[in-house]
Amino acid sequence: MSKIDKIKEKISFLKLLFSISIALLISLGSWLINNPSGSGRYIFASISFVFILILAINFFIKILKYINKLEEL
Repeated sequence: MSKIDKIKEKISFLKLLFSISIALLISLGSWLINNPSGSGRYIFASISFVFILILAINFFIKILKYINKLEEL
């Protein structure tokens, strides 16, 4: 497998993970908006939301880096 094909596969995998994380963010955000209580589950969901948001941003940055790497080849 050539170097370009490997980078394309990495981009595809990261796009999948990015899509899953966005779907989770939408679902979790919707639940947080519809259930505004101070229970332990709400706090855990809020922390999870922030963690997934950071992961999504990380996936996006990695995708951009690999795209720029493809342009160099």
